[in-house]
Amino acid sequence: MPTIESLYRAAPEGRAHGIHRSRSAAHAGREFDPLTARSRFRVALTDMGEYAYLPPLMERMSTEAPGVSLDVVPIDVDAVDRWILSGEVDAAVSSAAPTGRTVTTDLFTETYVCVATWPDELVGVPVEPAELATLRLALIDSSSGHDRVGRALDEAGITPRAVLRAHHFSTLPETLVRSGDAAIVPRRVAAMFARRWPLRARPLGELVESFDVRLFTNAAHHSTAGRRWFFAVLEDAVRAFAAESSDLEGVTR
Repeated sequence: MPTIESLYRAAPEGRAHGIHRSRSAAHAGREFDPLTARSRFRVALTDMGEYAYLPPLMERMSTEAPGVSLDVVPIDVDAVDRWILSGEVDAAVSSAAPTGRTVTTDLFTETYVCVATWPDELVGVPVEPAELATLRLALIDSSSGHDRVGRALDEAGITPRAVLRAHHFSTLPETLVRSGDAAIVPRRVAAMFARRWPLRARPLGELVESFDVRLFTNAAHHSTAGRRWFFAVLEDAVRAFAAESSDLEGVTR
């Protein structure tokens, strides 16, 4: 299993700055002024989280805290608790189940849809298991923290024609448009795709269970003003994304 140190060192920024990030975030104490702070925070995100949450988060940080920096670490759902409790990351946003060892805040509930360049007459029509088995599907590899779809397909006895296994949601839109393939993605991600690409979504019924996206933090870190500020800004950014992308009118209809 990769350690957070190895993931961080793999990036040029990690090698340049070393694994020992600025102590300013950890030792912000009782006072914290985001306008003048030079803190550095670290958050663990899935690839979908980077794609969806970083734009609103960095937009807000650029105006409210121009000197504050952010390191993003690829999430390992099996290591979230350990990373947070050890202080290796300040926070994580994930759909992992809470264990009770860390503080969790429910942010929004999500479902999956099947996205492709569907013709008008099929938009809004649920994709049945028999049809799903015939589609050329692009799947996100389960090693990227997205194993819910694979489990659901296995439990339904569906063996998809997985013509592509990728590691990043951001690779999908142009690939789907040019190939005519389909993909199963969270519905808010489908809405993001549809704003920029001629892609639309169809529901999957009860095939894939809905899930909750949560913020994971360390209770001990809520005593520092800097981290409290960061937790609040991160939570607001994720909730803003969820609200902005919640309306699929014109995408599934």
